[in-house]
Amino acid sequence: MKQLQAKTGKVAIYAVLLAGVLALMFGLKKCSSPNEVLDGRAEGDTLNVAIELSPIGLSTKEDTLSGFHYDLIRLLCLKHKRPVHISAFSNLKSALRQLEAGKFDIVIADIPVTSNMKEHYLYTDSIYIDHQVLVRRKDAESKSFTQNDLAGDTIWIPAGSLAKERIHNLSEEIGDTIYVVEDPKYGAEQLVILTALGDIKQAVVNKKYADALVAEYSNLDISTDISFNQFQSWILSKNNQELCDTINNWLNGFRTTEDFNRLYDNYFGRK
Repeated sequence: MKQLQAKTGKVAIYAVLLAGVLALMFGLKKCSSPNEVLDGRAEGDTLNVAIELSPIGLSTKEDTLSGFHYDLIRLLCLKHKRPVHISAFSNLKSALRQLEAGKFDIVIADIPVTSNMKEHYLYTDSIYIDHQVLVRRKDAESKSFTQNDLAGDTIWIPAGSLAKERIHNLSEEIGDTIYVVEDPKYGAEQLVILTALGDIKQAVVNKKYADALVAEYSNLDISTDISFNQFQSWILSKNNQELCDTINNWLNGFRTTEDFNRLYDNYFGRK
């Protein structure tokens, strides 16, 4: 009977996830710019932005689109009278390929600034500072857990996540292999939920993502840091320096306003 209840609970949660994705797809159709869209890209001077599905990036709550990055880019475009077309994604690697192909102007996701990525893409000025944490279910014995306990263990991350590089460095630091599974289907939010359900053992995501979800899943522990603080920015293609400079000017001007303080506090608490 317990097994049946567990399965029923999982089916219900998966149904909620599916409903949320469908609602988001419908909502994005309504919030897209009025410009004609061909092959998913709006023409004219419309800014084509791809945002990762997550509580901080883009999500739905009571049929309303929300997310720190979603609200921020829309406020910036509204302030500067620039039409914007927003697409949602869960696979970072695929979104970056489409950025390189010219479908998107900006990709917004769980993307720390790294020297390797700066060789291939342009970063905007830092939006905020974050770091990566391990998301795992709480130990029934409440034993302390450290990075060294990951020796020989397996961690799940979204496909294309830059956490892979940090986990590789961590495995060298502790002197043992840490196995990484890059999930091609699910983003950070879904992997956190799958960890809470027990479908996967543990995942690595950004702390702000984890904070936004852990309140809903009391069986999760996010106390183990995986990385130091990292600057979080938006990404553009290497040949789009002019737009990058424009976005930086927008950001630097907006960051000093009360509107930005209210937005930041709404998602992350007092700075």
